[in-house]
Amino acid sequence: MEVETLLVVDPTVYEDHKAFLQTTDDTAIFDHIRTYYAHTFNGSYVDDKYQRSLESDPDLRLRIRLIHVLIITKIYIENRVESTWTDVNIVGETGNEVFNGKEVILSRLTLNELQSFVDRQGLTFEFDHVIGVFNKDLWSDDRTALPSARSPVIGVAWLDSICSDVYKYSISEEIGGFWNLYVIAHEIGHNLGSRHDGSGYVCPASEQNIMAPFFENSVQGSCLINSATVPDYVKNANYELTGQIWSLDG
Repeated sequence: MEVETLLVVDPTVYEDHKAFLQTTDDTAIFDHIRTYYAHTFNGSYVDDKYQRSLESDPDLRLRIRLIHVLIITKIYIENRVESTWTDVNIVGETGNEVFNGKEVILSRLTLNELQSFVDRQGLTFEFDHVIGVFNKDLWSDDRTALPSARSPVIGVAWLDSICSDVYKYSISEEIGGFWNLYVIAHEIGHNLGSRHDGSGYVCPASEQNIMAPFFENSVQGSCLINSATVPDYVKNANYELTGQIWSLDG
């Protein structure tokens, strides 16, 4: 079984790659982003995590394939919101616009708006899962909690919903260095129907497998906390306007 994935890249990630390359050449920037995520998914990273996790099961074979990448280069085009799913005026919270130097967006609103954004584009190709990535601070929706308790969320997905056109979505923070490959693999796992290790399953959370509820990153020291509790692409972007879309099949 293959999970064919569409990746939607927010303008903050585009700007990060632009700054890293120190160029304004969009061709070079787009190619760098595409190569980075091709390695993240189809190289020895996200897909490999599933190959290793299932290698002892003689009947279950699962591949995670990145087949299309949509890169959005601007939040606004001629006073029109382009990247609606990461615009703080749409998915943010009044009074908490910035935290630790990053724009704040709310997990449930962002996940819902990504689905609406993708649905409006009328894409003509098929895909099994959509994941959106951005360099912003993803917060939980618990408005009663302190900012320090809401900020550690770095990925969210609908649970057990990959067969639903409305809920086959996940989102993940991106700060580079391939650090979020575990987050992406973890959120896809939720969308496939997996719950956290230690939740009545054989695997204990302490073993730090794909579905562990907390992932301690040895470099960043951050935790993977998934806050999705709800059970269970995009038009060919005009190059001059919003970005570009590629197929990774060729």
